Amino acid sequence: MKGLRFFQSIQAKLIIIYVLLILIAMQLIGVYFIRTLESYFKTDFIDSHNKQALLLTQFVEPYLSANNEDNKAGDTRKTYADLNDVVNNLFAISNAEIQVIDANGIVLSTSMASHQAIVGQKNTQTEVSRALQGIKDNQRMFTDLDGIRKMIIAKPIGSGVKVNGAVYIIASMEDLYNTMNRINRFLITGTLIALGLTAVLGVLLTATITSPIKAITRQATAVAEGRFNDKVPVLGKDEIGQLGQTFNFMMERLKDALSLNEEEKEKLASILTNMNDGLIATDDQGHVIVINRRAKQILQVNEDTTLGKPLYEVLGITRESMRQQDPERTRR
Repeated sequence: MKGLRFFQSIQAKLIIIYVLLILIAMQLIGVYFIRTLESYFKTDFIDSHNKQALLLTQFVEPYLSANNEDNKAGDTRKTYADLNDVVNNLFAISNAEIQVIDANGIVLSTSMASHQAIVGQKNTQTEVSRALQGIKDNQRMFTDLDGIRKMIIAKPIGSGVKVNGAVYIIASMEDLYNTMNRINRFLITGTLIALGLTAVLGVLLTATITSPIKAITRQATAVAEGRFNDKVPVLGKDEIGQLGQTFNFMMERLKDALSLNEEEKEKLASILTNMNDGLIATDDQGHVIVINRRAKQILQVNEDTTLGKPLYEVLGITRESMRQQDPERTRR
């Protein structure tokens, strides 16, 4: 029940507001940051591999031209060896396979040692077919059967209209997405830390607001019970401090007013007590509210049993007799 009352307090509501504001802000910033970063990484990844593919086409073109001449001469062994050195040593890309393909779509070289069996076979990928037709922009991202996200890039080899072959790159994008996942975890951790610090600071900051309010509430209860000795502590000159000062001023005025009222009551009681004539006062319903000592002596009644009784009973007369004595009351 105590915990439930805490969540119904102003302090809890202010803390919840602070936490929600930080959470919304962090979510908006996080989404924008992640989207922007992912777009940047993908663009950089694609541009980097496109540049490497273009550079590779320039290096490989002389070998394919020599390959065509050697084919006419019937000797291609040295050309293939040089081509493999270029692909495997100069253009080795981590988590990527590079294939050099001739104008007929036949794989001449591959950088993947486990895929050497495909050398001499035809590559039928759509991107390769487009590159052999002279189309330069050929790239596609996909997810293979193992759930690994990869990108395919194919660039034509050749200057002018003639196409001597193509460079085919299939690169894994798992490192990119692993980096994004690590950044996501860092962002989530940072968000949780920020929320925790916000909650702690919220408790400390809201206490400066709610503590004076609680003090005013306690003092108001004390005033209602007739205790005017304590004052509300004023800790600052802000709105809550001004409220505390106003409450203290109001309490002093109320205390003075009550003291004055007590003095007036004592004066009235002294006057009524010392009068030689008997005096009885009633309310608009005819019930006794004041009777002095002389009236009690004359009527021989007790004040405790007299107050609140109808006047005719105290006087020992009937209601009809009183109405005859009071024409105004008879008309009513």
